[in-house]
Amino acid sequence: MASIVKNTTTTTTTTSSSSNDNGDDTDDKPIIEVISDDNNVESVKERYDYYNKWEKKANILVEETELTEEKEKEEDLKKVGLKDAPKSEAEAKDKAKFKALKEAKKQWDGKKLQEEELKFLLQNKKDTNIDLNQQITNGKPVIVIKDCEKSTFVLPPTLVGSKSPLIKIFIDSCVECKFFIACPLLVGIDISHSETCSVNLLSGGPAAIKTIQIDLCDGIEMLYNKNAMENDSKIYHAGVKNFKVVNNGSNGNDTITHETYLNLVKDEMLKDGTPPEEVQFVTHLVEGKLCTEQVLRVGNQPITQRELNENKIKVNAEPTNKLKAAELDKLGGNEAFKEGNYSQAMVFYTKAIDVVNMMPTEKKPDLLHICYSNRAACWLKLGQPEKALDDAKCCVALSPKYVKGLFRAGLAHHALGQYQQAGPFFLKALDIQPKNKQVKDALKFAELKLRQEMMKRRKGEMKFT
Repeated sequence: MASIVKNTTTTTTTTSSSSNDNGDDTDDKPIIEVISDDNNVESVKERYDYYNKWEKKANILVEETELTEEKEKEEDLKKVGLKDAPKSEAEAKDKAKFKALKEAKKQWDGKKLQEEELKFLLQNKKDTNIDLNQQITNGKPVIVIKDCEKSTFVLPPTLVGSKSPLIKIFIDSCVECKFFIACPLLVGIDISHSETCSVNLLSGGPAAIKTIQIDLCDGIEMLYNKNAMENDSKIYHAGVKNFKVVNNGSNGNDTITHETYLNLVKDEMLKDGTPPEEVQFVTHLVEGKLCTEQVLRVGNQPITQRELNENKIKVNAEPTNKLKAAELDKLGGNEAFKEGNYSQAMVFYTKAIDVVNMMPTEKKPDLLHICYSNRAACWLKLGQPEKALDDAKCCVALSPKYVKGLFRAGLAHHALGQYQQAGPFFLKALDIQPKNKQVKDALKFAELKLRQEMMKRRKGEMKFT
């Protein structure tokens, strides 16, 4: 019998894309079907190679044509100014938000640079006495004294900035230092990570310093000269050991000492997960006597329970509650997401996640898995399915029956082209909510893409075998 090469335009059996109900491809065959007898094997091989050679050439030509068309399309868009134009309303919003964030970052960087330019830094001074004046500080209104040891610093009443009174004094990581402060300050004094230091406040009246913040220090002594402490003077402190305040008031000396902040912290202050060293207290005058109370917050306003009671404000005041702060961040994320500001929404959700993860309780509140799911949605919108998948899996690990978490895990796999892995997540979500149209549609689409991928793979295998 003579060799036969079936021509594709006549009797050739061409490749079919139809599949049976089980997804098995039953009709796939080579583009050219070769039937030969033993007497003409070489002739058949030559003609087989000839046709396959032209098929490869045709594929190359198609690719080149597509590239040319894409290039021409890009040139046309460039000519009319649409080369970088968004392809959808969502993309347009993302571009606008990105531009706004970029501009905001520029402004923020400018603001930070401006703030740094306002600072005068005294650093690494040891065994020295310094009387500050405007010539030394170059008229800068913010004084930063850092990493100094066994030194004395005097800030006289005449010390001001070149364009305004001094704004603030920062004392950071100083050891065995003494500070004599008589100059007026617009904001106050901030002391952190310092040991065995004394701060002498010499002036009252207009120069009285109203606000002092002390954090994570050991051995801080605050000494108020006569009338330097007024009724609205406040010393806020957290995580401070061996803390002493002496007020030389009109009624004589009054002293209050706290050996450690742990003696002030009560169990109920920690119920929201706040670490003991972050519980804030205020030492101030109450009816002319020094008193230390826990700081509560109504909105952003620091206040004490006594002050709330005296003003008869009906507020269920609690210690600074990190869980509530996280809930507010979640709400902020939801609002930003609705506005199409996915980057900002992600920032809010991240803040909430970090706060809840730091809580010492083993069982995390539902807020955590919801924020993981919501942040996964942000990553999907921003075109980062790998990160979306990580967050969605964290959500599902915390709450295996949370439909949105399962759905977004499936979407992330789908966006990565992992259709087979996407299916089980959609199926689990559908088991929980059988009437959820979004999940149904996503499952159908994933199954379709998986079938198409399998068919392409089989065609490729048959084509090159």
